[in-house]
Amino acid sequence: MSGEILVRLVNVTKYFRDTTGSNRLSAELLRRKERRYVEVNRVTIHLYRGETLGITGLAGSGKSVIGKLMSKVIEPSSGKVRNNYPTFLASHNHHFTGQHSLNQIIETVLLSYNVPLQKFSEKKGKILAYAELMNKSKEPFDQLTIGEKSQLFIALTYFLKPEVVIYDELSKHLDEPFREKFKTVIELLMREEKAVVLIEEEPDIIKEKANYMTWMSHGKVRKSGTPREVIPLYTNYLTQYKQSLGTKNEELFDLDYKMQRQVIGNEEVMRRVSKQSKTRIDENIRKLLLLTVAVLIACLLISIPVWKQVSYIPKTEVKDETAIVKKKEEFTDKYAFAVVLADGQQITNKDKPFVKVPAGTLIEITGNNNSHYRISYGNNDMTMNRQHLLYINPAALYDEYLFADLDKYMYGNYANFKDFFNGYLGKSHSTINDELYPESNNRYRIKLTKNDIYLHFNDENKMTGISFPIVKQDELKKKYNIKDKQWIVKIGEGYAVADFNRNQWLYFKM
Repeated sequence: MSGEILVRLVNVTKYFRDTTGSNRLSAELLRRKERRYVEVNRVTIHLYRGETLGITGLAGSGKSVIGKLMSKVIEPSSGKVRNNYPTFLASHNHHFTGQHSLNQIIETVLLSYNVPLQKFSEKKGKILAYAELMNKSKEPFDQLTIGEKSQLFIALTYFLKPEVVIYDELSKHLDEPFREKFKTVIELLMREEKAVVLIEEEPDIIKEKANYMTWMSHGKVRKSGTPREVIPLYTNYLTQYKQSLGTKNEELFDLDYKMQRQVIGNEEVMRRVSKQSKTRIDENIRKLLLLTVAVLIACLLISIPVWKQVSYIPKTEVKDETAIVKKKEEFTDKYAFAVVLADGQQITNKDKPFVKVPAGTLIEITGNNNSHYRISYGNNDMTMNRQHLLYINPAALYDEYLFADLDKYMYGNYANFKDFFNGYLGKSHSTINDELYPESNNRYRIKLTKNDIYLHFNDENKMTGISFPIVKQDELKKKYNIKDKQWIVKIGEGYAVADFNRNQWLYFKM
């Protein structure tokens, strides 16, 4: 497995609107009143080249929605999905419908993967033979059993070998001989450095073939790690769930996670809808208003030379032929994050200064070269000098600790009320101002009243980090044998950076 990330989901939420009981007009004009059912909530997942990633969970946990998000079949309601590679989603709730024959379906897929027409016949025959469906090539696809469809999907991926393959609940529909063939296909894809996702409720094949896995529960990531770490926990959970079925405990099972996934109203996390939830203006009226404004501006521009009694003389641009044009250094795609370590760090947009950000700001990196990082800021590509930025690799295996391990080295007011403060991560700047009454009101960093605690905000004006003083710095460095100027650790679902130059902790979630 390489360190190259092919697919990344960053803080992704997907929900569907529920307009039950409201008419279409009111649903269009009053979108803020709609209820939204959350399918997945603030999920971050990375898929690497050469990796087999398992995603498990009960039916309705959101695992199949993750597959659709990774393959870009659906768009997230908030958060970011990056996948620029050929991806095959083998899912029974996504693929082909209608009365097309099996031959036609295969030809359609081959065409979409740019297979030369002269190779169609040969390739199609091999796919049908591998899928063990030679005698059904002219039958309508809809008349195949779900097991036969699974066999076809697996055969297609075997011969097409896309960079990313997502298998959604296929293994349970296969007989034992074809299940072994399925495992062989996975091994082949791994040898060729492809990326595979196995979405399964029963984790048997994940246990055998996956390098890493994520357990989804009620739309959220419940646990991530190696199969050895996660499967015992999930298996115990699955046993308890099955024992609760048909008993009075069924409705109470996992109630705390269920409550977090209730149909919700207008929450801050749904920022995409908030941006689009203004009352809509009739299209003809909008065009008329735009035309009127354009005419007024044109009249104004024409009148300016007359008012000033001057004529317009085009300025001739003189080129300096002796100027040496330096070729810009190319960026290498690289997905990571960085923490700003010093105040006043410049973000540049198209070689022009754009904005300065303070220490503690979390930056999303999309590429790098020898001197600069390419960053994503406001959904635009910008750049920052690498100096004074601490590189954070979301896939790195940083040492993991509990808050209980490090509490004594943290500022007391944060350590004692960390759950309260951490609960605001991801909230909007306006929510923080309304509920916490900060002492200062800077765009990127605010100080809490009568506390040495600072809250940090990203390009979307959402709170991403909390900084506070380090206590007993020398004792901390000695206990954990820390030699560097910064120390990065993983704590729970977040990360902490101890910056010994500034004597500050920064706790953040990506």
